Amino acid sequence: MEISGLKVYAGVQIIGTPLNYPNPFKPASGQSTIIKYTLANPADVKIMIYDITGRQVYSTLCAAGAEGGKLNDNYVTYDGKDAFGKYLPNGAYHYFLINEGQVIGRGQIAVLD
Repeated sequence: MEISGLKVYAGVQIIGTPLNYPNPFKPASGQSTIIKYTLANPADVKIMIYDITGRQVYSTLCAAGAEGGKLNDNYVTYDGKDAFGKYLPNGAYHYFLINEGQVIGRGQIAVLD
């Protein structure tokens, strides 16, 4: 269901569309990107990043009440490294914000070093 940019899934509300900036970004040059989204209520939020082939390259869990899972604006910094600590190669990536197995938001990240 969507009402004026408010999406409701499994009791968790995300307001608007998640964005990240800068985008594209240059992780191998030391630049990070910030994923920004707004929650209408505190919730555990898992952020998962996939490459264009559908392979998961990174994930993190933001606990309810902490940055990434708190009420209102959340700013989660991503350094552009995969689960093994290596910088992602140039390309497009998709990220998903997940709560209790439901996608509550999504966006795209471009790496251009």
